[in-house]
Amino acid sequence: MSNYDIILHFEWIHNSHVHKYLALNKKLNKQCKSLMIFDNSQFGISKDFFSNFKKDDCVNVLLVPPDEAKKILSKFDYKIYISSSCGQKGRRDAVDIANKKAVTIQISDHMGDAYYCKNFYIYSLINNIMSDVCDYNNKIIWYSNCLLWDDIEECLPYNLTRNEFCNKYFLNSDKDILIWMPDNIQCQKGQAIVVYERICKIDNVIIKLHPNECKRHKSELVNGKWSYELYTNRKVPVLNPIDTHWAFKYASCGFGYTSTIGLEFSLYKKPFVYVDLPNNKSNLPIPYIFKDDINKKFFGGKFSWVGGNCNSSDLSCFIEEKKYVVSDDNLYNKHRDLFLACPDKKSIDVLSEQIINLLNGIKK
Repeated sequence: MSNYDIILHFEWIHNSHVHKYLALNKKLNKQCKSLMIFDNSQFGISKDFFSNFKKDDCVNVLLVPPDEAKKILSKFDYKIYISSSCGQKGRRDAVDIANKKAVTIQISDHMGDAYYCKNFYIYSLINNIMSDVCDYNNKIIWYSNCLLWDDIEECLPYNLTRNEFCNKYFLNSDKDILIWMPDNIQCQKGQAIVVYERICKIDNVIIKLHPNECKRHKSELVNGKWSYELYTNRKVPVLNPIDTHWAFKYASCGFGYTSTIGLEFSLYKKPFVYVDLPNNKSNLPIPYIFKDDINKKFFGGKFSWVGGNCNSSDLSCFIEEKKYVVSDDNLYNKHRDLFLACPDKKSIDVLSEQIINLLNGIKK
């Protein structure tokens, strides 16, 4: 029977970030024996998608159905079990199995980590912003960086130049690339639909669908249709999640209505603009994350981004005059300082160091 020092198990996986999980496992394997398990399920990744990645980056990586993952956790010996908060809607029985055999850790890849880790012994959270809003029930807390916020190219299946990216998505490489990032499909209502329709009329826009829409989560509410089928009257390119890194790298600005992606996008040192965010001159309904009670509950009242906001009726002028540009690096640095425990380090470096230190302590 095989033994491992560490087993990483991810049930809910963003397709746009698979390379970051692989990079963490690869780094851990340089110092110990680490196995990564991806769930092959609706909220995991498919065999076809997984086949895009290089074999050298997938050593000690398994893609299995959820029941098989539980059998592996029951069968193998290991000292540390690691999961993430993106399994919040998944099965927690895997954690129950691991808790009987190993030290269990939840690492950060979701803003509300602490709300979903009651079964875990140790938390490794995003940063001290969560300490203001969460009850940790006497758990052990490590402040860390969010794994999914790493701006890295390790373990990506291929490289794309700006021209190659633009050619793939029929964008003009001589113009600024703008990314529209809509909310969950079930959140496309009222003014959100108006914004969707208006921004997709702008030139050189590419749509990055919400991860939940990519997983078809609650798509039955709109008869299985895609948001771009419902809310655009022209052909707008839709980003393949596997190319998210290249989209973020070459984009000049991201746009959204109420998604928390504005916080994350600014960590890549790119400006983000919220469209139709209420101000003193409008009577628009307040988008979800900007409501005082929601902001306080999930972000300690500290939700922020680098960029601005504009009215959807002014979009054409706003973009033509490039009012979205933010060239002050100090603003991005302050943003990173607020949301990352170690703003000058890669998340995989921070996490691997914490995990290996724990492993060494267990072995003594």
